[in-house]
Amino acid sequence: MYSQVNDDYCDCPDGSDEPGTSACPNGKFHCANKGHTPLDIPSSRVNDKICDCCDGSDEYSGVIECPNICDELGKSAREEKQRQAEIARKGFANRKVLAAEGQKLREEKIAGVAPLKDEREKLLPKKEELLQKKNTAVERETTLKDKHREAWMAVSAEKKKEKANKMFKEIDINGDGKITLDELKKIEYLDSDHDGSVSDDEAKIFLSVDEIDADHFLNNTYERLKTEKVAYEDFKSDQAREQAEKDAQEKHEEDHDDLVADEDKADTEVYPDYTTTPSPPSEEENDDVMPPYDEETQKAINEAEAARKEYDEIDIKISSLDSQIREAESFIEQDFGADHAWATLKGKCFELTEKQYTYKYCPFDKTVQKDKNGYGETGLG
Repeated sequence: MYSQVNDDYCDCPDGSDEPGTSACPNGKFHCANKGHTPLDIPSSRVNDKICDCCDGSDEYSGVIECPNICDELGKSAREEKQRQAEIARKGFANRKVLAAEGQKLREEKIAGVAPLKDEREKLLPKKEELLQKKNTAVERETTLKDKHREAWMAVSAEKKKEKANKMFKEIDINGDGKITLDELKKIEYLDSDHDGSVSDDEAKIFLSVDEIDADHFLNNTYERLKTEKVAYEDFKSDQAREQAEKDAQEKHEEDHDDLVADEDKADTEVYPDYTTTPSPPSEEENDDVMPPYDEETQKAINEAEAARKEYDEIDIKISSLDSQIREAESFIEQDFGADHAWATLKGKCFELTEKQYTYKYCPFDKTVQKDKNGYGETGLG
């Protein structure tokens, strides 16, 4: 019966008999909301003293008055909808531009691959030719440098032998062909603590056997004594230089005291130069330095260097072409959308700073977070 509709008693299981009351927990109330958006609300919200419908129809009991604000809300909603539509229109227009640019860029990449490959193919025979030229030049360079080094080592070994024999005879005071501890103690430059005499301990450092013969001296002792001698000579040279500087400074101070009373003389006084000249390398040090290469070897070195440079230039050029080809082919194969709209974003990055961090987004590459204080980046995927 119609009298049972909206009688605040739920008769139908689906709640359809009470669309205007809150009697049925599963009932629905329809808000017409003319001028805005229609709305279905649970029947439990009808006459609950809360305005749910913009037209106020859900509170028809009159307990509270709900104003009809549907026209006002509808106007705002329509304006927002128009705003969103305008954004979509502009976005679509921008996408069309991006798609056109992306398609053009893709076509340029496709068109550019073939010339790059052609140029690479043309350079390969020249690269092989220059490689052979370089290998030949380097082989000749190596041969002549080895020859020069071996010749120097032979001469150096002979000089070493002569100087070792000379030093051996100088130390072998009694001429018995052997060097003893007592003979080593007479070598001034073995006084490592500079106390004026060579102790047993200082001498024994160089005496690995009871007595040193000529062969043992050449192979085991000579280089060590030579090093010790050079160090001692450097020490004595430093001492002499320091003393000379000290004497010169004292003389300068004396002269300065004499000049204080005579200002005119002081104006024309030329002070001596107290700088010292470093001692020239000793003969022993020169023996360890290989002499300059002869003209033929130096010419081979220069030619090898020129051949290396020539080969490296074409090798770098081909490597650059390979890199450009890989980049272009990768670009062509990458998915930038059906219309290629996102192709122009490849290689670009965008940054956003929020409080302490700067976020950097590089499409098709990486996203990182950077601390504004200058710390390293953290990858975000």
